[in-house]
Amino acid sequence: MASPGGLFILHTRKPRLLIEVLVFDVADESAIMAAKNKIPIGSSLNYKEEYYLFYLLEAYDEINILADQEQQIADNLAKLMRRAADWYQSYLKFVHKNDKEKD
Repeated sequence: MASPGGLFILHTRKPRLLIEVLVFDVADESAIMAAKNKIPIGSSLNYKEEYYLFYLLEAYDEINILADQEQQIADNLAKLMRRAADWYQSYLKFVHKNDKEKD
C-alpha cells in the first residue's frame, strides 16, 4: 500500500507502473542501505544533499514471465526505474532553476 503524503510517479505507457520514491538525507547511509536491501528492482538519484530511491510499487498491466524471460523483464523494469530517476532529476533542475529566477 502506498504511503500517504509520499512521492510517486505514474508511468502511463505500457507497462503502466506506479513507482514510489523514497527520499533520504544523503548522509543517512544506514537508512539508505536498509531500504536498498529491501528493493529488488529500483534506481537511485543523488541531488542537492538528498538521496532519492525509486522502486516499483505496483504494475497495472500483466507482465508475463516465462522462465527464459525473467532476466529480460527485470532488465526492462530496471531501465524504466532509471528513466524515472532521469526524468525526476530533470524536473528537480527545472524547479530549482525557476525558483532562482523568482528570487
